[in-house]
Amino acid sequence: MSADDEQMLNDAGCLVRYVAGADSYAVEQIFADLIAAGNPYPGAG
Repeated sequence: MSADDEQMLNDAGCLVRYVAGADSYAVEQIFADLIAAGNPYPGAG
């Protein structure tokens, strides 16, 4: 995502978070773990 796109989303009131993993399967597991923990948005208030 470009810095301009991120700024546009922030200006619209969206919370932008980055999730990284070794591959798409690792990212999928990260999301599954966050959702299972009841917090799919780490760092959200």
